[in-house]
Amino acid sequence: MESERRFEIEDEYENEQLLLDLETELHQVQALKKQIQQQLCQLLQDQKYLQQQQQRQTRQNDRQKSGAATARMLHLQEEERIRLANKEAQRLSNENKVKEKANEVQRRQEIAIETQDNDLEDLDAFLIRDASQF
Repeated sequence: MESERRFEIEDEYENEQLLLDLETELHQVQALKKQIQQQLCQLLQDQKYLQQQQQRQTRQNDRQKSGAATARMLHLQEEERIRLANKEAQRLSNENKVKEKANEVQRRQEIAIETQDNDLEDLDAFLIRDASQF
């Protein structure tokens, strides 16, 4: 009787821990979602800026064709092109990092949910399989 009660208490404790872990991961996912939304807004602003730069570039190319470009303008254009290329590379890198974090959190959340749904007595085998993936 006492061992059954102790087993129930341990089982309840494990369930509470799983719920706490899931809540923590949910908060992480929500934070990542907010971060992604902010980055999307930034990307939209960057896109607008790049469109404006493209229009400026087109106008500058038109001037070059008409002979109005100077060495200084060409130098500034090259600097701007390099700056934009660096900014795009940084944006892609940040976007990939955010996606990787979101995928990892989602994977952990799915694993936690699967563990909670399945037989918890088989948890050791599950943890061994999960650890082998790393």
